[in-house]
Amino acid sequence: MNTFENLDSDIPDLVKKIVVPLRGKEIDEHSFAELFKKLVYLQGVIKNEPVISRKIAGYLFYLYTQLEIQEIYANNEKAKAIQDKRTRLLTYLRQILEIFGEHS
Repeated sequence: MNTFENLDSDIPDLVKKIVVPLRGKEIDEHSFAELFKKLVYLQGVIKNEPVISRKIAGYLFYLYTQLEIQEIYANNEKAKAIQDKRTRLLTYLRQILEIFGEHS
C-alpha cells in the first residue's frame, strides 16, 4: 500500500477523532495537527495524480461543515478557536484546489 492509499484511511480516521469532541465545542489539537500535516503531504502527492480520492474530499468537506455548524452554537471563546481551525482548514483546501488549476 502506498502512502497516498494510507491517506485514504488516515484522513477519515483523523476527521472522526476531531468531530466527536467538536460536538462538545472542544478542539482536539493533536488530531488537528496531524490532519494539517497530512494535508501538506497530500498537496505534494496529488501533483502527480489525475484525481483526488472522493472519500478524502467528502471527509474534508464534512469536517469543514461541522466546524461551521459548531462555531454557530459555541460561546465567544470557543467559537474563536473553532473559527481559527476552520480558517486554517479552508486555507489548505484552497491550496489543494490550486494544484488542479484556477477556479473562480
